[in-house]
Amino acid sequence: MIPIQGGTYDGEAELLRQIEAGVAPYTPRSGRWWNYYRQNLGAYTMGGDGVERLMSISTIKNHQTSGYTASASDFAIGMTASGGPSTISLPVVASYKGKQFAIFRQDASANALSILPAGANTIGGASSKSLSLQNQTVWIEGDGVNNWVILGERVIPYLTPSSFYHGKTIYVDSVYGSDSTGTREDALRPFATITAALAVALSGDAVLIGPGTYNLSSGITIPSGVSVRGVSLNAVLIQMVGVSASTTLVTMGENTRLEDIMLKLTSSGHYTLTGVKFGGTTSATAKLRSATVTVDNSGAGAGSSDVTGILVQSTGAPNREVNAIRATTIVVNSTGSGVKRSLLMNTSVGNFFSRDANYAARGGTDAIGVEINIAGGLLGIVTGVADGDIADVSRTAGTLELGQIDLVHSNANGYGFTATQISFSIVWADPGGLAVGTRYYRPGSAAMTATEIKLNVPRKAVVKKLHVRSLTAPGAGKTDTWTVRKNGVDTALTVSLSNTDLLASIDTVSVSFAANDDISLKVVGSAGSATSDTVCVVETY
Repeated sequence: MIPIQGGTYDGEAELLRQIEAGVAPYTPRSGRWWNYYRQNLGAYTMGGDGVERLMSISTIKNHQTSGYTASASDFAIGMTASGGPSTISLPVVASYKGKQFAIFRQDASANALSILPAGANTIGGASSKSLSLQNQTVWIEGDGVNNWVILGERVIPYLTPSSFYHGKTIYVDSVYGSDSTGTREDALRPFATITAALAVALSGDAVLIGPGTYNLSSGITIPSGVSVRGVSLNAVLIQMVGVSASTTLVTMGENTRLEDIMLKLTSSGHYTLTGVKFGGTTSATAKLRSATVTVDNSGAGAGSSDVTGILVQSTGAPNREVNAIRATTIVVNSTGSGVKRSLLMNTSVGNFFSRDANYAARGGTDAIGVEINIAGGLLGIVTGVADGDIADVSRTAGTLELGQIDLVHSNANGYGFTATQISFSIVWADPGGLAVGTRYYRPGSAAMTATEIKLNVPRKAVVKKLHVRSLTAPGAGKTDTWTVRKNGVDTALTVSLSNTDLLASIDTVSVSFAANDDISLKVVGSAGSATSDTVCVVETY
C-alpha cells in the first residue's frame, strides 16, 4: 500500500484536493500511475482510521491494438488504430467496483477506435465510447453494478490534472502533430506543418517548432509580429528541395523573428532562387538569428539564374546597433551565368546591418559574397567572413561599411568601402618641394628619389583610400599627381592637387595585394609647381 504523497490526510476531501491539484495520481518522472479506488463517491478508507491509501501501481501500456481486453492490473492504456478499426474491451463492471482505467488514443489516423463494455454494461450510460482524436483520453470508474462512470475526458497525451494551455504560443511537431486537430495556444494539440501554424498565428504569437524536417510545398511569409523558433538549430530543418520554379523560401514580415532553424532551398534547374527576403521596412524590425541558410542549384548545368541567400529590398533605416542578421551562416552554391550573391542589397534605399555572420557565394561566373548596389543605401557588416569566387564584397553603389570582416580572397571587386576598423596605414612624407617629372617617395619622412622605393606587403590585404595633404598649393595652372603602384605597376588609386588645392583624397577605389607583393608611391610634378611638404597615407584592410 502507498499513501498519497507518503502521508496521512483528514478524509476524502483532502485526497480529492490532492488529485485536483496535480500531486496525484500521476508522477511524470517515473512514467507510472498511482491508481486509487473510490467507494460511495469517496476515497477508499483503510479500517476507518481516516488514512487514504492508493490501492495499486501500474505502468502505462502503450500502443495496444484491436482486441485488447483491460485487466485488473491495468490502469493507463494507450490504444492505436493506425492499422485499422480498433476496439478495447472492458471487464464486467460488477466485479470491478471502484476500479479505474485511463484509456487514451495514440495515433492520428481516421480509423475508428471504440471502448466496449461487457454484455449489457454501459460506459457513461452509452453502449460504447469513441476516441476519434489523437491524444484523446477518457478516465472511467466501475460503479459495481452495470456502468463505467466517466470521471474526466481530455485531448492530451496522458491524463493529468495540470493545464497545458500556453497563451499566444503555437506548437508544431512533425511526429505527433496534426493540422486537422492543431489548436492555437494548446501545447498538446500541435500542428504538423509550419504553414498551418502560421495560418492561425496572430501578432505577438510565438511559433515553437519541434525537431524534424519540414518540407514546404511553397514559400512561407512570417506574419507581422510573429516569432518563429526551432527547439535547436541542428534539429529543425525547413526546406524546399528540387523546386522547378522561381522561389523565395522565407519572406520576413514586419517585426518578425526567425531563429534556431536550418533553411534549405535547392533546384536542379535555372530559376530565380532566394533564401530569405527582407522587404517593406523589415531591415529595421525583423530579425534572423542563429540560423543557417543554404541555396543551391549547382547541378543545373549550363544556363543563367540569379541565386541569392539574403535579398534586402527594404526601406527601413535602423541605427547601426540594430542588426537584422546575427550568428548566421549563409551559403550560395550555383553554376552558369547570372548574379550569385550570399547577401545582395538592391532596388530600395535603406540601412541594413549584420553582425557575427558568415557569407559565401560559390560557382558560376559572377559569385560575390556581399554586395550593395543601390545609391543612397547603407550596408554594414561587422565581424564574420565574406567569401566569393569573383569578389568577397562589392560596392557598385551606395555605402558599404566593414568591421573586422575576414575577406577570404582579399578582393573588394575593385571598389572602395568604409572600414570601421583599419588594420594599419602606410605613410609617406617629403619635407621639401616637388621636382619636375616622376619621383618616388621613401617610407616615413625623407627626400624623394628618382629610384622606385618599394615596400613589401607582409600579408594579403586590400589597400584603399589614398590621402594627400600639402603645406603649399601647386599654384595657378599647375597639377601634381600621386599614384599607388603594385609590383611596379600603376593602380587606380590616384589623386591630384591643382591650383589652390591643399588636400586630395580618393575612397572609391580599392586594390588587392597578395602576401609579399610590393607597394610604392609615385608622384609626377608639373613644371613650376609650388607644392611642398607633403604627407601621403593609404589605409590597408
